[in-house]
Amino acid sequence: MGHVVFANGPRQGERVALAARTTIGRSPSCVVRLAGAPVSRLHAEILDTDEGYVLHDRSRNGIFVNGAEVKSRRLANGDEISVGSEVLRFEDDARDEEMTDPGGESYVLYTDTDGGSSSIASSLDARGFSLSDSWSLPGGDVPEALHRKLMVVYEVSTAIATILNTDELLARLAELVVEVLGGDRCSVLLWDSRREALAPASSRQRPGRKEPFALSKTILYRVFNEGQAVLARDVPADRRLAAIRSGKLDRVKSMMCVPLICGDLKIGVIYVDTASEEAAYRQEDLILLTAIAGQAAVALFNAQRFTRSQEENRSLKERLAGENRLVGNSRALRALMEQVSRVAPTDATVLLRGETGTGKELVAQAIHDGSSRRTGPFVAFNCAAVTESLLESELFGHERGAFTGAHREKPGKFELAHRGTLFLDEIGDVSLEMQTKLLRALEERRFERVGGTRSLDVDVRLVAATNRNLEQAVLDGQFRRDLYYRLSVVPLHLPPLVEREGDVEMLLHYYLDYFSRKCGRLFKGFSDAALHLLIAHDWPGNVRELRNTVERMVVLAEGPYIEERDLPSEIARRDDGFRDMLAAEVFSLPELVARAEKNAILRALDRAGGKKVEAARLLEISRPTLDKKLREYQIDE
Repeated sequence: MGHVVFANGPRQGERVALAARTTIGRSPSCVVRLAGAPVSRLHAEILDTDEGYVLHDRSRNGIFVNGAEVKSRRLANGDEISVGSEVLRFEDDARDEEMTDPGGESYVLYTDTDGGSSSIASSLDARGFSLSDSWSLPGGDVPEALHRKLMVVYEVSTAIATILNTDELLARLAELVVEVLGGDRCSVLLWDSRREALAPASSRQRPGRKEPFALSKTILYRVFNEGQAVLARDVPADRRLAAIRSGKLDRVKSMMCVPLICGDLKIGVIYVDTASEEAAYRQEDLILLTAIAGQAAVALFNAQRFTRSQEENRSLKERLAGENRLVGNSRALRALMEQVSRVAPTDATVLLRGETGTGKELVAQAIHDGSSRRTGPFVAFNCAAVTESLLESELFGHERGAFTGAHREKPGKFELAHRGTLFLDEIGDVSLEMQTKLLRALEERRFERVGGTRSLDVDVRLVAATNRNLEQAVLDGQFRRDLYYRLSVVPLHLPPLVEREGDVEMLLHYYLDYFSRKCGRLFKGFSDAALHLLIAHDWPGNVRELRNTVERMVVLAEGPYIEERDLPSEIARRDDGFRDMLAAEVFSLPELVARAEKNAILRALDRAGGKKVEAARLLEISRPTLDKKLREYQIDE
């Protein structure tokens, strides 16, 4: 709450509380009644506004604040209002509370002459105070000396405009402020949104000084919160600074603090002070520092944005260079990626078809990254990973109390993917009842949460995937025909690894290098024998199987090469001496054929998951012939 206090005369010390409109004058109806000829009946009024208490002159005789005549003025703590011979001091209790140091601490900064980084340590307490000078910049003519100093702004902006490294920019800024304004100490503090506090970012002292110095949080937070510059010309003589104990303003003659603001964004503050009486700061110095801060705020904003973009770019490159990327140069993979590049910029629904482990989620991510939705969320969900009873809640969310255990509302995958891409894997395993609800959500882009009645609209691009034969499922009545057509607007086939000629060896070396670095172990490569067996393997589990196999070998092998003994038994036994026979100078042709047949049958059974009908189809022989061969080669069924 605001007050005016009589500062002189017989009523000295008397306080008058300010209302929404407080009138001042000699009329009996005025809230603050004054006597004397120079006082008008309604001399002035003080209005309580959103911007604070504002004084308006309503007289012909004029009103003065801190010795300067004003017509309209926003009042600051400690302002002295002169009306005739009466002096009123303005005090705002609420502002005093806001100025109190958070936590009752101050910043103690440590620098060296090279402008090193700063740190924080606890120091003396500080309490609220008012400054002897206005928080606002004055009007009137600009002094001639300021015209010369403003030329410095151009030099400063030129010096910092090309610096895109935030730390380098902050160090250079603190250095320039000390050089230009002749200060003893300067510190730049930035707002840390995670800690919700100002944090020292760069400090500088004039050459020859290296001792730590304390800064009052009261000053810093007042400037940051209100966004107005402050100047104290004579700190020791200002009685309103007495509340700050000597450690914080020890040997300080004059100080300035200005906000760093870019548009509507508050970035931080710049503080500078001097112990020299000859170098005491004037109003034009404050204007100059404010101008420098304006240039610096824009430069800092750009540098921070550039740093974030670099970090995001680096993160993206790391992700692409990590295990989750499509690796290969086969004709089949290149054809697939060419299709992805054509469909990605559109909003068409895509259905990914292919065997398990072929990388359907990676292709869905590539579609998202190549679309206009790349800045939106990418939400992946496996429809077969939850029970049927929970699937609707996972996809569409639920309201609080919708079922037992629903203690709070929960958004579903469709909501989370708003303005992005939703990837639904194993879409062929969804029940007919859920297929109906999915169809409506896809056609209308509208749904209700479980237990809710309000329809929610979403903007989502759908990419679905399955390893099932949906055409056969439609014929069997297990999959809705209309949903099938809705999903397969653009069907893409992901080739199995056996069809990606040349990619197996590339993938083997890629994952060996990846897991070697991840595990902190050094592997030079594969032995010739091991590489031969790995390339010859059919990899029925596709890239997922290959990846897991390489990871297991890296963990268990002794190194520095992956040897034949390090291979899983199901891969090593497939050769069954076939390679040794090929390397021999003389071998029996019937025996070679027999071993080749046995290897082919074993691989076909692996590929078919043990199903003899499917294995016979892969081998292009009849089922009776396969049964005969199994008995002949004593292969366990």
